[in-house]
Amino acid sequence: MPRTLGGQDLLVRRLVDRYWDQYLEIEPLFATQVGDERFDHLLRDPSPDGLARRESIHRGALTELARMERAALSQEGRRALDLVEALAGKELAAIRFRFDRFDASDHM
Repeated sequence: MPRTLGGQDLLVRRLVDRYWDQYLEIEPLFATQVGDERFDHLLRDPSPDGLARRESIHRGALTELARMERAALSQEGRRALDLVEALAGKELAAIRFRFDRFDASDHM
């Protein structure tokens, strides 16, 4: 019988699902690489608006997870938050240091 999620774990699940969908939409080539075909018709938006949208998504996820009480979560919920935090933090650092400027020389 599947384990039911507690209130806080359910909020984490919703955050993770929403963040993942947004991440795949703003990183459509990665989405294709992991087998999600919903965004196959898109490319990453290199414009200032696209950069601002990516930053907003990652900052929003970090803001939302900072409000969650980790002690009330299952181990799985805490691990999920850790993964979102690590990915969003890495992506914000990439934006800050403008790693997108290297995309033209990316082997992919």
